[in-house]
Amino acid sequence: MGYVEVGNKWVKKDSVQELADVAKPTKISAESTALLLQDSDEVKTRIMVVERGLETLHDAVEKVFRLQKDTSTVIGKLRIAMTGIKQKGIAMVNKLIRQADSLKGGVDFSNNELAISVKNSYSSLSRNV
Repeated sequence: MGYVEVGNKWVKKDSVQELADVAKPTKISAESTALLLQDSDEVKTRIMVVERGLETLHDAVEKVFRLQKDTSTVIGKLRIAMTGIKQKGIAMVNKLIRQADSLKGGVDFSNNELAISVKNSYSSLSRNV
């Protein structure tokens, strides 16, 4: 191991050799430059497509959020209306049940009166015979 002075600093020889190996310049031909420019244009185009896609996605997400707010409001109104209809339906059914019970009570009362009068008539007829 040895040290070498590089730019007024002492550096290990091994690290200087590694830097020398890595820092070799490469030649770029006109063809490779054209290919690089073409590739960079293709990358630009793809980035623009991704950007447009992200904008479309953003718009769609905003629409969904707006729809969700509108829908939740509409669903709330619908729920209130359905609750009112349900309560009216329950009230109507209860009213019909009360009317049916009163009709049944009236029929039972009439049947009882008829049964009593038939019994009395039969009793009086059977005494007379």
